[in-house]
Amino acid sequence: MSDGGGAVALRCDRTRSAMYRLTSDVEGWLADWSDAGPQTSQIASCAGVLRGLLARLTSRAADLPGDDRAFAVCRTLDGDIVVVERLVKLLVERFGQRRNAALSPTLRAADEVIWSCVQQARPLAAGPLPVPLAYLEPAFSASATPRVKPPAGLSVRDRQLAEVLRVFPVPLLGLPTSVVSEPWWLAVVAHEVGHHVQYDLDATAVQRTGSELVQATGDPAWEDWRYEVFADAFAVAALGPVALHATAVLEWDTAVAMAAPRELYPPVIVRLAVMAAVARALGFPSVPFGADSWIAASAAIAADRRARIVELLAPVDAVAQRLLAMPLGSGSLATLADRASAAPSDGALRRRLDGENVAITRGRSVPRMAVASAFEAYQTLEGVASSEEREQRRRDLCARTIRLIADTGARDAKRAAHAVASSAAIIDRMFELLREVERT
Repeated sequence: MSDGGGAVALRCDRTRSAMYRLTSDVEGWLADWSDAGPQTSQIASCAGVLRGLLARLTSRAADLPGDDRAFAVCRTLDGDIVVVERLVKLLVERFGQRRNAALSPTLRAADEVIWSCVQQARPLAAGPLPVPLAYLEPAFSASATPRVKPPAGLSVRDRQLAEVLRVFPVPLLGLPTSVVSEPWWLAVVAHEVGHHVQYDLDATAVQRTGSELVQATGDPAWEDWRYEVFADAFAVAALGPVALHATAVLEWDTAVAMAAPRELYPPVIVRLAVMAAVARALGFPSVPFGADSWIAASAAIAADRRARIVELLAPVDAVAQRLLAMPLGSGSLATLADRASAAPSDGALRRRLDGENVAITRGRSVPRMAVASAFEAYQTLEGVASSEEREQRRRDLCARTIRLIADTGARDAKRAAHAVASSAAIIDRMFELLREVERT
């Protein structure tokens, strides 16, 4: 390589060419989604931040040094361009699933359930809450994109992207591809929305949840479980005991396995007991999996592990009370619970799922009620002995669940996403996070 000005100019051209290509790709994608239907506000939120990122990067590309300093500056700028490019690729893939005829009905149903859960929390917020974007991926269970601390062990580029997603105004919510054929599992959406509500509704909610759990139990181990325990409590407030039953189906194992310690969650036995305590505190009758039932069934667990489980189970009622009463936005989780409509098991929704042609009034709360009823209907399939009949009923329930959710969601003229008051502030934070990851 020559050491004259030609090498510097060529290096700068390479960076500016990458910048031009990225800008063209972003504008092309945004134009392709100019009429996005229910995703209009989400696309608008993406557009504001993406164009702000591009403007910042373009300004830096236009002001590159004319000497050897350009090589280091270009490397840093190229790295930022790559992170934004990977962000755009991820968004293209996630939004693009909605144009897949095989996936779009399920994703539209997911949108309705997400919107229903977000709107449940809306009265506690000072402004619009972020509306998570659902997407499908090969996974066993649902997941919310980390919005507090990305997982350790990622490569620098992956950690940079994870950090950028933390502050991006459209949070992502991953769903297992199995929900396409089993849409009653959209019940897990409530837990994942709970993660975003905890993060976005109140800036101090995560820290306060940890403090409340430790105060309720006197055990610092509970602080590590503050994200998942809160999301479980939110799910119960949204769906009633159906949230508990769905979690039990996903987590069920031997008593020994369910007593095993975990990092982000309490042991399964304790997790279910907390959810049961929340449901009971909200007034639901005959809730299973309470602490007393686990103590009676723990004989198969080794003595040291059994002692720890008994210790963890002892304060679950106090944990539930603290979670429900903890200040959250302008209210609390207790004020979100709607026991009368959380999970009707024998009303019009259930009759529709059984094939009756009954009218259902649309409403913001109805999709979460519908998916709760669908999960209850799914559980009744356990009593069908014939595998052929069970499969036929499962297929019928799948089609009816998708239609029911689509037919009952609120017809909101505009589903406002997160109010991005200052894209500039978000962009500033993104670049701060990129530099922080580079230094670690």
